[in-house]
Amino acid sequence: QQGFNACFALGLLVDAFSPFPFGLNAFLFGVTHLVIVRIRNRLASEETVIATVVALISNLALFLVLSFFILGRAQSHSVSGLRLLSDLLLSQLVIGLTAGWFFALQERALGLARGGVLDEPTNAY
Repeated sequence: QQGFNACFALGLLVDAFSPFPFGLNAFLFGVTHLVIVRIRNRLASEETVIATVVALISNLALFLVLSFFILGRAQSHSVSGLRLLSDLLLSQLVIGLTAGWFFALQERALGLARGGVLDEPTNAY
């Protein structure tokens, strides 16, 4: 629930500066989070390579949905397919290059945050 709330809130923040109808990014971010949570048990999500591939696929899916939405609303040919392709390639490249560092940073931050918390056994009785 907390992850969904964070993704939805981030989507609302993106929506505040987006030309799309308000709530579209929040909806897409929330749905993407739910899909990733549902398939997480089927994948080796602890592996950095798998997490990076999931991030790349999620970015591609969100980009395609938003691109079709842009192209559907375009009244003229002001949107260039080459521009969209270069944006996609650049975003995929940045994610691919920084994902390993980001996941390591995230793991370290979570470790520091849980440093004072003791894990309690699940079967206390």
